Amino acid sequence: MDGTRKGCYFLNFTASHDGIGVRPLEGLVPQEEFDYMIEAVYQRNGFVSFKKNKDGTESPYELNITYYDAFSDPDKSDDSMQIKRFLCSQAIMLAFKGVPGIYFHNLTATTNDTRGVLSSGDKRSINRMQWEYKDLEDELDDESTTTSYIMEKYKHMLSVRGEHPAFHPNAPQKIFDCGKKLFVLERTALDGSETILSVSNFTKKTLLVPQSDLPLPESPKAYPNVLAGSRRGGSGSIFLKPFETVWLQI
Repeated sequence: MDGTRKGCYFLNFTASHDGIGVRPLEGLVPQEEFDYMIEAVYQRNGFVSFKKNKDGTESPYELNITYYDAFSDPDKSDDSMQIKRFLCSQAIMLAFKGVPGIYFHNLTATTNDTRGVLSSGDKRSINRMQWEYKDLEDELDDESTTTSYIMEKYKHMLSVRGEHPAFHPNAPQKIFDCGKKLFVLERTALDGSETILSVSNFTKKTLLVPQSDLPLPESPKAYPNVLAGSRRGGSGSIFLKPFETVWLQI
């Protein structure tokens, strides 16, 4: 049981007009990894908001950075992997049980608005940039821009998601432990008519994943990847590009 009742759904989102809350990580993530994440935000020109504890110390409670820039590489000014990492995170969120809540700046791959922080004095302003209509229109009309690319990819994922009963808000889900390199999530339609296995590559390398390592009913079979309109598998392995997510219809 996951605690949901008929007519009640999870609202899944990765970003909002506020920061990225980290309080739920307390006791779940090792301190070393938590500290690494905090430092990584600073390296990506973000900020961290703190709360005061009863003993006078301070603890991080919110990361102030755009979700798109959170996936950047501070050592690379033009990082193609940033787009792949970001889209991977969004494909996973869209596959989860519940209803996706999509922040506007995720649709437009907005970068950090540090000027907004300096002018307002509010760290949350970094993720509240106000687009000029003409500027946004120009970005979306130019297919070479990141904004246009992300918007089109996002629209495609939403369109595919809406076509499959396995992604009904209340459709059951299972999460499988398939190692640190993969994130594997299964959704099954309420009437049992369809099952989709979402498989994400968490590495910057191409992976050939043995089908026997995945919860697939027939290892040698090739399955439709509904995200790409193609098929994966059939030779005993599933091919995954760096930070790629496939939605396999099984």
